[in-house]
Amino acid sequence: LVSMGVIMFLYFLISSITMNSRCANEIGKEIWEGSEPRYVFMNGVAGEPGCNYKSIISVSATGKKITKLQSTIDKLINLKVLDLSNNEINNLPIEITNLTNTLEKIKLDGNPVYYNINWNQCGLQTFPLFLSKHMTGLHSLSLAGNYIHEIPGEIRAIRGLKHLNLNYNNILNLPTGIAFLTKLATLTIKNSTAESHLDWSNMSVPVENTKHVLMLLGDTIKILN
Repeated sequence: LVSMGVIMFLYFLISSITMNSRCANEIGKEIWEGSEPRYVFMNGVAGEPGCNYKSIISVSATGKKITKLQSTIDKLINLKVLDLSNNEINNLPIEITNLTNTLEKIKLDGNPVYYNINWNQCGLQTFPLFLSKHMTGLHSLSLAGNYIHEIPGEIRAIRGLKHLNLNYNNILNLPTGIAFLTKLATLTIKNSTAESHLDWSNMSVPVENTKHVLMLLGDTIKILN
């Protein structure tokens, strides 16, 4: 007769293999394998096996040739550190913005996405503060075709930004923070009130910075308060 110990061992082994495969498929093999701490049996072998994403505090998956981050990354609701440096990631899923306040450190250097984000037509209602908090190395940012009404002053934290596409939103005004993005080479804001109305009255903005923004907007500005 097979002993109870052998039965439990086989149950534990098969459950672990099955659940590890399921979790890897759901959030990505490299992400799952780089997750810490990772528990399939959170409550011991007598408990129900699961991915237990809420236990994961950090992910380290550097140099794994990752090309895409799954939208399910936001299942890691307590994630504090995400190190994906030296991969081949071209863009980030919009769902990562759900981790804006829990993430303390994100490393994306060595990926195309470190410098470029394209979140066109993603249904955004507000400007993602994830960008000004965690993606300050961006050179190019495109948020065209969303439903954004306001750009926060925090955008000035993306100091190296060179290209900003805000076309086809409903932005009412640009923040003075835009004037401090001195490396901006292109700024487009078609089909928004802010395309023709720049209201910086009662705000302290250096004249040269204002001139730079006006030069980028060109003939689209008709009213300047």
